[in-house]
Amino acid sequence: MRRFFALVAARLAYAITHLVGAGGTSLPGLWARAIDPQLLTKLAAEVSRGTIVVTGTNGKTTVTNLCAQMLRDAGYTVVCNAAGANMPQGVLAAFLRQVPLVGRLQADYAVIEVDELYATQICAQVGTEARPTYVVVTNLFPDQLDRFGSVEAVREALERAIAHTPENATVVLNADNPDSLALRAAVGPRAVVTFGIEFGIENEADYRATHVAEGVFKVDDVEMATDLSGTYNLSNIMAALAVARREGVEFEQIRTTLAYYRTQPGRMERLSVADKTVVLNMAKNPAGFNQSLAFIAAQEREGEGSYSLLVATNNTPADGESIDWYADIEYATLRQRPPQHIVVSGSCAGEMATFVGAAGVHDGAVQIEANLHDALRKTLAYDNERLYILASYTALFPLREELVRR
Repeated sequence: MRRFFALVAARLAYAITHLVGAGGTSLPGLWARAIDPQLLTKLAAEVSRGTIVVTGTNGKTTVTNLCAQMLRDAGYTVVCNAAGANMPQGVLAAFLRQVPLVGRLQADYAVIEVDELYATQICAQVGTEARPTYVVVTNLFPDQLDRFGSVEAVREALERAIAHTPENATVVLNADNPDSLALRAAVGPRAVVTFGIEFGIENEADYRATHVAEGVFKVDDVEMATDLSGTYNLSNIMAALAVARREGVEFEQIRTTLAYYRTQPGRMERLSVADKTVVLNMAKNPAGFNQSLAFIAAQEREGEGSYSLLVATNNTPADGESIDWYADIEYATLRQRPPQHIVVSGSCAGEMATFVGAAGVHDGAVQIEANLHDALRKTLAYDNERLYILASYTALFPLREELVRR
């Protein structure tokens, strides 16, 4: 009976968020949990083939969606919190979207993105001895240190999460990221699977991308092609591929998925706006920023014409209130072929401008436009062929909304 009323409350929450135009990714889960705190455990137990928990610093949303799509294309029904609502109420809401008011959840797999600090709680609720359980750690980097404390604290939290999974679980680790790979020591009897990229030398990853070129690579001599840009996206692909292969998805099916798969909103997303190409990417920590800047530098190394750069960062609790990490962003990566214009925006525009200017990327002054929409209008008005936008979590969505509207 408690389950029934929890599901009714969730449907009411969905209806309300739809009426007011909100996304509704977490509220249904929040209301349902208040009525039935054990609901996630009950629903997870009804998933017939297995649960995949995806956590780590960067790439969680991409890996989650890629893995879910690989399984769907192989003919399976998948529960997935695709929008990245990765705290307990958001995870539960993903299950609630597919469960009938009366009857069992009909799903083969659950592929769920999980915030690192909630991983222990969620792993304890969704793991089961009866079906495969995976914990995928994309990577571990400094991120929101005012919230997480340190990379070591996050690693310890993930060690506890792994300890709360069944002993027959599989832990999937990034062989190219030492802090992720260090979790190998804490897995106990659980199986370990590693993924990685060949950077000119062989690593010991179980699933390793080789012969890497622009948009193509090989795994076990099978050539794959993808529109997902950047080395970090190739790492994301390999994480999802490792799980899919372990669950029996054929290489040919994975290759088909990658051939058509497109990035999620705000994840190296390309849009055509005002006669120019706009590339929008969320960057919320030094590793994310530096990977994005390396991508821009690689794209522009042989590029024709000019480009501009908009950096938009806030320091709300959702973004991380500390801005000490700004000093670790390597803007000097762009010196070889710098942007014609650099605009910084958001609540920390002044502080960010100081670090951009100190990098000596180009001779022109870094422009500060605190209002996000004014900054976007300014950069779109420039006579450049391309605009790159790097935005923190809370800055990303209002910028994307205006870009889509335009």
